[in-house]
Amino acid sequence: MSKILYTVLCSLALAGCAVEEQPPATLADPDWRLDNGLNHLDLTAGLDEDFLLATTELPDELGALSRNKEGYFSVRFQLGILELAGAAVRYQDLAMLERVERSLFYAFSHQQPDGGFLITPPQALTDSGIAPPSAADSVSAAAFYGYALAMSLEAWYTSDWFLTSQEASGTRSFITSLRPEIETLLRYIDQRQDLVFMADSTAPNRLLFDAIALFGLGKWLDDQEAQDLGIHFMQRALDQVSADEGYFIEGGGWDSSYNGVALMLGLELFTLMDESNLEKEALGLTLIRSALWQTSRILETGEISTAGNTRVFPGGESFLGNEKTVDAKKTIRAFYYLRTLTGRSEFDDLANRVFDFYR
Repeated sequence: MSKILYTVLCSLALAGCAVEEQPPATLADPDWRLDNGLNHLDLTAGLDEDFLLATTELPDELGALSRNKEGYFSVRFQLGILELAGAAVRYQDLAMLERVERSLFYAFSHQQPDGGFLITPPQALTDSGIAPPSAADSVSAAAFYGYALAMSLEAWYTSDWFLTSQEASGTRSFITSLRPEIETLLRYIDQRQDLVFMADSTAPNRLLFDAIALFGLGKWLDDQEAQDLGIHFMQRALDQVSADEGYFIEGGGWDSSYNGVALMLGLELFTLMDESNLEKEALGLTLIRSALWQTSRILETGEISTAGNTRVFPGGESFLGNEKTVDAKKTIRAFYYLRTLTGRSEFDDLANRVFDFYR
């Protein structure tokens, strides 16, 4: 392929055209390198303020988020701590920090001695005939929560304000007091790694959730074995990328919703990894290709096209009795991340356009 033709195709993708077959990026092109020296705090700082505030859910008085507000269901519905943690340090907001503490306390109050968490489906779901939670469901919920906790810890511990200010000292002490529970959570996931891999082996987005939980918690706890295991899960996710087009393969093909999820997770993992990590460059190059493909799914209106999707489309997969819809928030977040990591304003324009469509 000529360099001129490739440049034209890339420009079309970033302009929002729904190109069905996106060519892979020229990996040697320095314009497409991700900045190797940025951290998660930099990513949070690059988020549009309206988007951050619109997507940050406040917990109830107990600390419950999402579906747990109707009565505790699962720790996986506490993932909103990630947005809370990022907003708290970005705005140096003590009230937001208190809400994070409340949400953490709520989640860990449902932790079991083995490190996992209770799952108590609502009666309506039980009556509808939904299958009872399996062992794989339990460890998956723990890994999802481990991801959100790992990224929250990264947000706090890359913030000079959080680390040094007197105002945040109470939260620092509270987080330190949770160390035994966090260690037990990491051990719970680690000891069930075979079950996790069996359940998630063909879903790269879930492998990346697992990778961040293991690597990020291992990083905070200075557990090198957990970090190495996280990299192993990451590599298994990278093995499942279309060689021709760059998307993460879900259900045997492409899916514009789940590729956006995997892209966002990969960019977060990229900033977790040290600059000297030998696997970081390979991750970055894969994410560039995934990002180029994701841009090809954005329509002029800002809608994320589901044409040809394998999992999320009208009549597609369901979760807990409800048909899945496009997880636009994660694609938007990924595009804002890419603006920060590449310096390319086109990603800001794409993020704003998709946000405007789905807000």
